[in-house]
Amino acid sequence: MLVMLLALQLKAASNLIVNGDFSSGNTGFYSAYHYSTVPWYAWASSGIYTIGSNPSYIDGSGAISPGDHTTGSGLMFVADGATAANVTLWQETVAVTPNQSYNFSAWVTAMGDLPPNLSPNLQLKINGNNVGGSFLFNTAQWVNMTDTWFSGDSTSATIQLIDLNTQGNGNDFCLDDISFSAIDGLAFLIVRSEPAAGGMVTGGGFFPIDSWQQISAGPSPGWRFVMWEENFSPAMTQRVQVPKEGATYTAKFEPIQDSELSPVLNPAVIQGNNLIISWPTLPGVRVMYQVERRADLNSGDWEVVAPNLEATELNNISVTLPISGMQGYFRVGVIPIVAP
Repeated sequence: MLVMLLALQLKAASNLIVNGDFSSGNTGFYSAYHYSTVPWYAWASSGIYTIGSNPSYIDGSGAISPGDHTTGSGLMFVADGATAANVTLWQETVAVTPNQSYNFSAWVTAMGDLPPNLSPNLQLKINGNNVGGSFLFNTAQWVNMTDTWFSGDSTSATIQLIDLNTQGNGNDFCLDDISFSAIDGLAFLIVRSEPAAGGMVTGGGFFPIDSWQQISAGPSPGWRFVMWEENFSPAMTQRVQVPKEGATYTAKFEPIQDSELSPVLNPAVIQGNNLIISWPTLPGVRVMYQVERRADLNSGDWEVVAPNLEATELNNISVTLPISGMQGYFRVGVIPIVAP
């Protein structure tokens, strides 16, 4: 599992997008929408766009919109959202530097106040992969859609916007001032689990170069944490320094074997009116325990008297039971979990 935390202070370089403010008109980018220079009420379908300064005239439905984001009176990308899925709204390909962090930014506005089901919902994709979550906006005011991307081995970036809303009604909007710029002073940490089903990891994202960050791993039910592939100490939580080129850290897990799931027999200790049963946990393993009782030491069915007790660390776990009704013999067993 990959975790990316994107709360950043960004120092951006020059914009790599050509005609991001659309001041040069319908040039420098690709769109699978139909380009129109006449008011949309002349068309019977959605999925059209134009470059203009007066969305109300183009839409022809009395929709409202502020002026363009750049100057208030210039050109912008005006769209009537497509009713088919995965139609490219806007796209441009730029050259990038490997192992470099980049910031994407675009300003967007709906043409009027819209309910969520009729509102534009844009998804950013780079080289075919989603970057961040979708961005829904439903008022006639400019708002900033922004996210951060790490190039890895890539030498080019195909930057794509798609409207996930395919409603024919509403879903009219404008784009302006699109930018894509390298970020100075940050590097990207990738934290992953191997195999992915073996556990959860945290601590990945963009961070200042040379800063110290914490990464952590935890096993899924039925799995054991083994080690960090980078030969750290055995601890599941580590502190790492962020290198300029970024880094990848892999937590390795293995399934628990059936032979490890045998019952643990321990004596009970009476303290006051309570029965205290304690036992050691399995190291680095997330499993569930239960306490069982039966009247005879050598025969009879075991009755569960304390179910679903979880422990994840290398220490002792104990359960307190009232003495009343607890006569007999006790055992602690690991609840078998089949690893996925």
